[in-house]
Amino acid sequence: MNVVIDYTTNSGIKQWTKATCKLEDELYNREDNMLHSFLYTVAIRAKVSEWLSICNINGKNLLKEYGTISMDEYQDNVKTCFELDTMGR
Repeated sequence: MNVVIDYTTNSGIKQWTKATCKLEDELYNREDNMLHSFLYTVAIRAKVSEWLSICNINGKNLLKEYGTISMDEYQDNVKTCFELDTMGR
């Protein structure tokens, strides 16, 4: 569901805090054998936080198709999200 979250409200602050806390005590160290576990943990957090929409870039799921998304696509997506955020959307 794509809804605007008002982070100035008590419930918005709680959601932000829960959504942005550390995923695990042991930080991901970029080892290949830990990548799938890390992505699984991020996917659960995104679903629980209702942030799945930010995991999609040009119709590709960042958590499943990360190897098919170019750096230009990532950067363009970040710029778009930032512009929408600064405009209050």
